[in-house]
Amino acid sequence: MLSNHQNKGLLFIVSAPSGAGKTSLIRELMKTRDDLQLSISHTTRKSRREEKHGVDYFFISQKLFLEMENNGEFIETATVFGNKYGTNKQIIEKTLDSGQSMVLDIDWQGARKLKKSSYCSVSIFILPPSLKTLNERLQKRGDHPDDIKGRMQKAIQEISHYHEYDYVITNELFVDSLKIINAIITASFYRLDLQKDKFNRLVSEIIENE
Repeated sequence: MLSNHQNKGLLFIVSAPSGAGKTSLIRELMKTRDDLQLSISHTTRKSRREEKHGVDYFFISQKLFLEMENNGEFIETATVFGNKYGTNKQIIEKTLDSGQSMVLDIDWQGARKLKKSSYCSVSIFILPPSLKTLNERLQKRGDHPDDIKGRMQKAIQEISHYHEYDYVITNELFVDSLKIINAIITASFYRLDLQKDKFNRLVSEIIENE
């Protein structure tokens, strides 16, 4: 139960094609804000060498994922390159009920589901400056040529859903993009449509104290 002065947190959905700089932006964002938590997704894909269980993802088996999905433990799921990803409902709801807000790094499929749900959310899509730049970034990252081809094809599909988001950022300069995301998040805490209960309580207290 929330106290009289505590409002629920917001969900900030961030999506982008692979290589657009989303992960780097989110990591830097989390260093600068103590009012946000990063949602860690469950996935059936194998961990990369630099990734840690419980930090980057919860790496679980296909069997366990399906069990959790059948039990209704995810608020959204998606399949990407044959691997399943899911956002844990209990963790999200516990965090939001505490008044803390969360950042979700999910694709357009998950974003669409959450936008239709009862959660108060703000969605941000990050575009690369061009497909050429995106391809160059994937090459510099050291991705296998076959993987790059698949990711470029998926990038076009991802980008086609940009209009479903509340905000769109073109990530040309990292520093500028980080400032814009920070501004969007800060402004969202003052949007009446997202914080109606909070401001209703505040206005009632102001009037009562007159």
